Amino acid sequence: MDYQILVFENHDIYTSKIVPADEAVNTYVDMCVRYVPPEYVSEEYTDFQGTERFVKYNDMSGGDKPMMVLMTGIFTKEMIAAIRDGLNNSYTNKM
Repeated sequence: MDYQILVFENHDIYTSKIVPADEAVNTYVDMCVRYVPPEYVSEEYTDFQGTERFVKYNDMSGGDKPMMVLMTGIFTKEMIAAIRDGLNNSYTNKM
């Protein structure tokens, strides 16, 4: 099964990528860190939602170009937890 990752800027598609299941979690976290960078967007101004059919991470800082990273597919509780851990680690490990 493949997963689709969509990045939106101001509600418009910015970029997208299709990834295989074994790369989905790591690729998604990497894209979240790239497009909602911890260096510029404080963790308190981000929002993560995970469901059985999609995960969504977005910038709620009020900046002029808000970004949202959405991935669609079938998600287990373990996958959602791994994504959440990866996002939390990006703030712990930021330079």
